[in-house]
Amino acid sequence: MIRLLHLRSIRQKLLLMVLVANVATLAIASSILLYHDFMQYRDGSAAELSSLAAVLSQGSITALEFDDPKVANENLAQLSANPNIVAAAIYTSKNKLFASYIQKQATKNELPIAPTSDSVRFDQGELIVSKRIDTEHGVIGSIYLKANYDLSAWLKGYLFILGAVLIGSLSLGILISSKLQHWVSGPLHAVSEVAREVMQKHNYSLRTVKSTDDEVGQLAEAFNGMLETLEFEIRERSVAEQSIRQLNTVLEQRVAERTTELQNINQTLVVRTEEAEAANKAKADFLANMSHEIRTPMNGILGLAYLLDQQELDSEAADMVKKIRNAGRSLQSIINDILDFSKIEAGRLEIEHAPFRISDMFDNLAGIMAASTGDKNIELVIAPPPDVGGMLIGDALRLEQVLVNLTGNAIKFTEQGEILLAADLIAKDAKFVTLRFSVKDTGIGIAREKQAHIFSAFSQADVSTTRRFGGTGLGLTICWNLVSMMGGEIGVVSELGQGSEFWFTVQFEWIALPQIAETDMAKLQVLITDDNETARITLSNTVRSIGWTATTSESGLEAIQKVKVKHDGGHYYDVILVDWKMPGMDGLTLASKIKNQYNHDASPIVLMVTAFSRDDLIKQSAAKAIDGILTKPVTSSTLYNSVAEALRSRGQHERPDSHAPVIKRKTRRLLGIRVLVVDDSEINREVARRILKSEGAIISLSNDGQSAVDWLIDPHNQVDVVLMDVQMPVMDGYEATRQLRSNSPVAQVPIIALTAGAFKAQRNAAQEAGMDAFVSKPFNVTRSTIQNQDPRITPVTPLQRRPNKYTTTIITRRSRS
Repeated sequence: MIRLLHLRSIRQKLLLMVLVANVATLAIASSILLYHDFMQYRDGSAAELSSLAAVLSQGSITALEFDDPKVANENLAQLSANPNIVAAAIYTSKNKLFASYIQKQATKNELPIAPTSDSVRFDQGELIVSKRIDTEHGVIGSIYLKANYDLSAWLKGYLFILGAVLIGSLSLGILISSKLQHWVSGPLHAVSEVAREVMQKHNYSLRTVKSTDDEVGQLAEAFNGMLETLEFEIRERSVAEQSIRQLNTVLEQRVAERTTELQNINQTLVVRTEEAEAANKAKADFLANMSHEIRTPMNGILGLAYLLDQQELDSEAADMVKKIRNAGRSLQSIINDILDFSKIEAGRLEIEHAPFRISDMFDNLAGIMAASTGDKNIELVIAPPPDVGGMLIGDALRLEQVLVNLTGNAIKFTEQGEILLAADLIAKDAKFVTLRFSVKDTGIGIAREKQAHIFSAFSQADVSTTRRFGGTGLGLTICWNLVSMMGGEIGVVSELGQGSEFWFTVQFEWIALPQIAETDMAKLQVLITDDNETARITLSNTVRSIGWTATTSESGLEAIQKVKVKHDGGHYYDVILVDWKMPGMDGLTLASKIKNQYNHDASPIVLMVTAFSRDDLIKQSAAKAIDGILTKPVTSSTLYNSVAEALRSRGQHERPDSHAPVIKRKTRRLLGIRVLVVDDSEINREVARRILKSEGAIISLSNDGQSAVDWLIDPHNQVDVVLMDVQMPVMDGYEATRQLRSNSPVAQVPIIALTAGAFKAQRNAAQEAGMDAFVSKPFNVTRSTIQNQDPRITPVTPLQRRPNKYTTTIITRRSRS
């Protein structure tokens, strides 16, 4: 159908349009006329038969009234004159057939039993009329007429006439359209011919003739205008193409020149890139060397200060040694900040992912910060960490570094009051936990306009801050970078003069651990006495986190009253925790009163003190009234250990010094272990020799890798472990280790990398060389040991290497590397 209508001539299309329009119009008109005549024919037939029924009913009234069926039959017989009448019948009021007429060709079945009501209906080519015969006395009967209704004959005749009219109309329309269509198609054909000639000859100077003023005339005029525009544009384009060809020639010359220049520039960039990479490597090497060169003498200074502190010195000399150690640690902190910032700037600082317990980190943090408050009137409180149900996966060392920096800043800028370090569980699912760490102080605070800059490098809240409090201004910048590298965010809430709260959030993966069985010290009842509300609440939470029951009192008098009420009821507290420095009645006085009043029935008493005042407490004569000393800040681990020690001391037999506070006796933790120390620094060798010897180790010394290799391959020399410096003249520690690993007699000797370097690349190099573990200098000598064949101690910084027959373990508080 689409192909048949695909006409190419406008003349044909116009004729088709007229034809379709005429057909559609005539079809609609014919349909309406047919419907109208049909309805008239139908209604006329029904009316005619109904009128005949009415006449017959009137003529049958007398026959029905006198019960004369003969007259009625004669009336009906007259219907034979109408060949369309098939059957007729008259019924009495009781629906009994009274008279009837049936056409000769019909059967008696044409008559119904009796009509039910007046009706006119068409049924299969028949018209049926039923009518009641009414008189003034009521209905006396009914009449029934059935006539032929030949619709098909009528329709054939009608359609024949209608078809003749339609054909005549269409023929006349086509004839008229064919004569008139040239008024439209003629001008269009003229435009089409000119367009075809333009396309064939590409002659845009041709023009069509405008013969009418209608739309076709406008089309011709627009077509001529388009040809003029095209003629002008083609002429202009020809000129432009000629200009472009000339420009292309010039551009090709310029491109060739620029290509030569770019090749020269690229060659220069390659040289500059190589120089930049070399400079970056030189910077990294410089940082590694600086780390080594700065930490090496620091190791000697702190080591010698430690050794001096172990000697019996007079009070003035001991005080000077303590100040040397404090100054050395402060200098070490500044060096660490500078080196860490340099590593961040050089992109050399990396975040580790290893399992750790947050409680262990808080215990370590408490030990680090215990002595930082000095003689300041500050209450340093560490809240118990949330129970995440297992171990976290992350960089515990860097997390601890951030908390140390924030807590150290809080101590630095707080003269009195309290500092609270806390961790809260924000979110937890089957794989991740989100923790919010905060350090809140009552210090000088930070002005709002300064808070936006405090995380910038080399900046503090005030120009005078550096002069008043010291510092490099790098601590918070390092914290910001470390938290960002761990995927968290950090911020501050502070008001000038109202203290500050530094906070940061970090998301960790976590792994579940099995539940630990209940110990003998479960469910203790503890009385806490502290005048500081924050410390009292936090210590209560710490006690409850262990599983104990906590009762609090804010003064010595209140504590005595609660002990009395408990004792009068026949009960007692399992242990009493008492702060030493309290207004009114201090902790020692409270302990003495309880001891004197209840004697042997008195509960064990643990006195809480700061690290700075611990030595002063031991010198007090009243110290015999206490059973243990707990150094602030308190963590669940230190609390548990102190309480356990106090309970054990009460369980032992009476000794002359049983009332003295329990002070751990120094043990020789490396007794009999043979250690070879390899270091090119004489001071470091001397420090290592003295420290390890004081722990009971048998020491041998070597000043470079070559001499160490020569010494070790001598079968007369026996050693259990080697402390190997990695940067030495003649032969460094890496090469020495490789040679030892290739020598079967000494291939399995445990070798520990001992270096002042702090880069992960150095750890990787130590691992690749075959070293077993890594210790950064300067390490905290008071907390570093090497122990042989003791499965109770877990390695802190082992390197992944093949197992050997030795079970050497390193315990060290790692430096901030």
